[in-house]
Amino acid sequence: MTMGISTAEAASSADEMLLAQTQVFHHVMAHVGSMSLKCVVELDIPDIIHAHGRPMTVSGLLSKLPVSYNKAPFLPRFMRILTQMGYFKAQKARDEEDAYSLTPLSTILLKNSPISLRAWVLGTLSSHMTVTWQFLSAWLQSEMPGCTHEFEHGKSLWDLASENHEFNSMLNEFMASDTRFLMKYVVEKCGEAFEGLRTLVDVGGGTGTAARAIAEAFPRLKCTVYDLPHVVACLPESPLVDAIGGSMFESVPEADAVFLKVNLSICFFLMLFLNTYIVGNNQGCKCIGYGSDMAFAIYN
Repeated sequence: MTMGISTAEAASSADEMLLAQTQVFHHVMAHVGSMSLKCVVELDIPDIIHAHGRPMTVSGLLSKLPVSYNKAPFLPRFMRILTQMGYFKAQKARDEEDAYSLTPLSTILLKNSPISLRAWVLGTLSSHMTVTWQFLSAWLQSEMPGCTHEFEHGKSLWDLASENHEFNSMLNEFMASDTRFLMKYVVEKCGEAFEGLRTLVDVGGGTGTAARAIAEAFPRLKCTVYDLPHVVACLPESPLVDAIGGSMFESVPEADAVFLKVNLSICFFLMLFLNTYIVGNNQGCKCIGYGSDMAFAIYN
């Protein structure tokens, strides 16, 4: 024992180091949970259990899944991980085998749910998206301008989407997936933000998911989607929503309100940009921002 350190102090230090080691292990292995979730969603396990109508055992799931015979013993491990995370609820069947049912976390991943986050989960956890996190230190040390996606893939998400139709479709559905869920809340709980408006432009509105939700909830409000040309080209035809192609960093169509979906990491920059350069040149215009990780914000 080091001179001057009491037995109690040494024990306390050992406890702290053990806790520290546990936390480091937890952080490093956190990807096991998210990758297990991706696997279960790709296999359509939530939908299979939902279609079954009652809790399903692993043997029942295996009878419905294209899982290799020699990999079958691994499925219970995935189910236990996802049960621990709250995606499934386990109960004992008559033969004492665990039977799994859905929870709200897995229900929101069903394919046919109007607020399904399935596409968002698969898009976020795709190898194309996750690989960029492997090169953060190299990116920080590089003199190359641009984000991590440009550093790894040689072009931005939006440039890649403009060149690759399949990737563009995946990205559009990925972006629309959580928008469907969020907009249900926005129109129900934040309707006062749209009171008195005649026109609204959804900047970066993708394929019009948010704008259609607003237009359906407020029929007198004329809504326009403003996004890059290759994005609005995929906009479904709708009598409720118009579409204009362009870049918000060059100009934004005039309207009573600018609507923008943002996340907390870019909220301040984009809202400040729009409020200063767009709303500032259009007196009386509102700038309305929303996102899953930020409070609903309105700038006059």
